[in-house]
Amino acid sequence: MNVFLTIFRRETRALFLSPLAGVVGGFFLLLNGALCWFNLMEYQRFNIQLALSYRMQGVEPVFLDFNEVLIRQSLEGISLLILGFLPLIGMNLLAEERRTGTLELLMTSPVNEGLLVVGKWCAAQFYVLCLLVAAALSPLFLGLYGPLHWPTILISLLGILLTSGAFLALILFLGSLTHSSIIAAAAGFALMLLLWIVSGFATPGARGFPGGFLNALSAMRHLDPFLRGLIDTGDITYFLVVTVLGLDLTRRSLVSLRGGGG
Repeated sequence: MNVFLTIFRRETRALFLSPLAGVVGGFFLLLNGALCWFNLMEYQRFNIQLALSYRMQGVEPVFLDFNEVLIRQSLEGISLLILGFLPLIGMNLLAEERRTGTLELLMTSPVNEGLLVVGKWCAAQFYVLCLLVAAALSPLFLGLYGPLHWPTILISLLGILLTSGAFLALILFLGSLTHSSIIAAAAGFALMLLLWIVSGFATPGARGFPGGFLNALSAMRHLDPFLRGLIDTGDITYFLVVTVLGLDLTRRSLVSLRGGGG
């Protein structure tokens, strides 16, 4: 446990103090705030149009549901933004250390590969959690314009955190295979995009192979229920399995690196 905490503190400090983390965090919060403001303006504009249309017809206006439309749009925006920045967050966790030789030096010490991988992953996931907490201020701000449905918001943030954890584990594995942070980021983005859009090649609700397999493989299909405030054990299992798979592949890659001398 002491070894894990040492690795976690070291990686967290390195991540939070890096210029890249500051740039990523700043751009993420800036874009999230702008998207939140745009969604609010569009929501208000559309409701005004609805009110005018209904009154011209002489009927009582019916407005768009605040949580179902505005809050969900904001949460979907948060999920897309944070997933888009994940390759930049995870690309230096191992690839940069391979390039500088720090990882090879670390491999000569008696540090357990599994603890090293989990420590790096937890540090990156903690950074993502901090971004999510900051991004959650947007729904809080929107609460000035209507009542918030907190269970949906919290479940959505949980789903985004699970998704980011799974993708970070895969990016960590890809970073263990190369000395280039750029290649790790590009490969991570490509893999994330594939897992995100793969269901588009299948008929919705399809079963069997290949349609059912593609739907089951899609990260978007498993995140969507969370964004609607629904928790399904199958969706949780999907993200946990991908996370464990990515971390184990990374561990095996480091074991191979230690045995092969880099």
